[in-house]
Formats: sequence, structure tokens, C-alpha cells
Amino acid sequence: MIDTLRLVADVGGTNIRMAMARGARLDASTFVSKPCAQYPTLDAAIASYFDAFRSKPGLDEVCIAVAGPVDGERVQMTNRDWEISSRHLRQSLGVRRALVINDFVAVSMAVPGLQRNQWLPLGTDSDVVPGAPIAVLGPGTGLGVSALIAHGGAWIPVATEGGHAGMSPGDDFERELLGILLRQVQPVPLERVLSGPGLSVLYAAMSELDGQTRDPADAATIVTNALADSAGFCHRVLDRFCAMLGSAAGNLALTYGAHGGVYLGGGILPRMAGFLAESSFRARFEAQAGQGFAYLASIPTRLIVAEHSALAGALAYLMLH
Repeated sequence: MIDTLRLVADVGGTNIRMAMARGARLDASTFVSKPCAQYPTLDAAIASYFDAFRSKPGLDEVCIAVAGPVDGERVQMTNRDWEISSRHLRQSLGVRRALVINDFVAVSMAVPGLQRNQWLPLGTDSDVVPGAPIAVLGPGTGLGVSALIAHGGAWIPVATEGGHAGMSPGDDFERELLGILLRQVQPVPLERVLSGPGLSVLYAAMSELDGQTRDPADAATIVTNALADSAGFCHRVLDRFCAMLGSAAGNLALTYGAHGGVYLGGGILPRMAGFLAESSFRARFEAQAGQGFAYLASIPTRLIVAEHSALAGALAYLMLH
């Protein structure tokens, strides 16, 4: 309904983002982003959000996109000690409908509505096959993975925990790198490296392979130094990160037959869009099909640069379910 008032939120391991929508239109002026660590619970975060209004608005519907696997009507977050349930939200907010979905289900639901200026091509920008499966992944606090399958004139999102799939080496250097990581955790999940915290893990492991002792560095520092110095160690680390991400994206495209395109989201990559486009990402993506098999060459890879894509996707999901 055109006057239905909706709250949508994207709850990551680090930040919570919220906005209101009237009908199918997201109101960007109501957008806020806050660190999750400021709040003991989601209820507290939402209450703080509504404090900005003179009075609590008369909500009709809520959709919360959460970084974690959805079990029926509830989510136990993977990277934060929050349990979120749609039943509790209906009761606490007094709304007639509340949905809880995986955060990358939300990102994937935003993809069909993206305009041409809301994504950047990574490598050859070939056309997508209309109606073909779409794959979506992106590093943040963890590694989000989802897909869209067309059915009956609509897009059906596939919720996955693909970030916990096992890592495999793409060359001899990564074979040695994996040996270091296996001493830390067995098996090694993709998000052990392909995430914000994982970038720091990769930095430390590559330092060990170099036989060097370096002070720990967080993701923001590594990215900043990599962009500033093309001959520096951080540049090598970030390029290796992009290469390994390319392999993960290639595997996802092979698994889903994603001729509708592979879209990359998350909070990290838009900050390094130029670096990613010039990195080994696309070469490793195509190489993942195997020598002499050009299956992946025609599949476009695109970086989502739209603001609030997960919130737009949560709203799209709410409108269709």
C-alpha cells in the first residue's frame, strides 16, 4: 500500500544502518548508521533511532537484514552476540508484520533494481543473460554470499553461508599461505581472509612468509597504505586479497551458472574500486574455470556502488513477501 510506513535495517557485525520508507520509497533523509557496540540489543538500537523523532511513528511493517543464518523466524548473529526474532519484533514494536532475513539476501534483492550508475564493471563489461542466475558476494565483518534465481516472473533469493566454505590455494604462494592459516584454524573458511578482519590475517601471514616481523595493521590502514604506495608491502597484500576474492567469485559463478552477472557488495570494496578494477581479481575469476575452458569469460563482474543497497533490498523483499 502506498501509505504503509516501513522500517528497514541492515545489522552487520560492526554497524547497524536504519531508514524509514513510505510505501515503496526509501526516505534517505531518515538514514542513520551507528556502531552495534553502542547497544546491548537490537531493541535498544531501534529505541535510540526513534528518539530522533518527536514521537514514535505508527509503523506498519519491519524488515531487518542480519549478518547471520536465519533459522525460521530468528537469527543468532555470527559476528555479534545478538539474537533477533521476527516474533519478538512484532510484539515489541507493535507492527502487523516483521521479517528477519540474511543481510546478503537483502543485497541480492537490490540488484535487479540497480541503475547503470549504481555499479562499476570489473573487467570486460559483457551483457548479462536476462533471467539467468545472479550471484552476489562481498567482504565486510565476514564474507556475505547469496544468489538470485528467476522463477514465475519474480526473483527468488538464495540465502547461504558461503563465507564459511573452505579455502583452496590458487597457486604455489597461496599453498604456503594456507599452510600458515591451517596452523590457526582447520579448515580455513573463506572469510578467514576475505573480510575486513581477514585482511589483517592475510597481512600477518604474508609477513611470516616473507620472514619479516611487522606490527599488526587493521584493514583501513592496509587499504590506505596500498593505495598510497604501489611498491609497498600493503599493495602486495591487497592485490593478493583481490586475487583470492576473484577465485571465490569464480567458484560462485560456476556453482550457480551466474550468467546474470556476479555482483560485489559490502562496505570495503567501494573504498578501493579503482584498485580492485586494476588488480588480479578478474584474471583469477576467469582462470577459476580451468585452463582451456572459457566458461567464465562472458560472465560480467560488477561492483555495487549504490548507497544503502542492503536497505533498498530489504524494502524490496518486504514488498514482495
